[in-house]
Amino acid sequence: MNPTLLTAVLADAVTVRDNLLHVLGGGITTLLRPSFPAPLAARLGLTFYFQFPAGHRETVTFGAACKGEDDEVVFEVEGSVDVFSVDSDAPASASIAVPLENAGVPSPGRYVIDVSINGTVQAQIPFRVQLVDPDMMDPASPPFG
Repeated sequence: MNPTLLTAVLADAVTVRDNLLHVLGGGITTLLRPSFPAPLAARLGLTFYFQFPAGHRETVTFGAACKGEDDEVVFEVEGSVDVFSVDSDAPASASIAVPLENAGVPSPGRYVIDVSINGTVQAQIPFRVQLVDPDMMDPASPPFG
């Protein structure tokens, strides 16, 4: 069975411990920013399942390409993880936290992150970014809507 994406979420915070995906503030659909260009200041959480013959090792690649309304790529990240199947009768999983804090968006508008596993897009995460008056933002809260 080829790796299949189960979870793809844009969130305030994502960590992985013992292959478990920990998500805080997941499901971001709107980002409020006081100026542009602006940092995304978010993380991407991914979990995928796979089932290979026992003892099989494979390197699985993943990618996230953010596109603007004009379909031009704004930023792109790629990575890989080595997976190993101990038991061919049971599916296994791999969880990944992708830091996007320093990735940026050039202007307000609608964006989509295409998430791929082994070169095939398996999910799209749409979101929008809005310009907001800095005086209207709560300084104690992250700028997410």
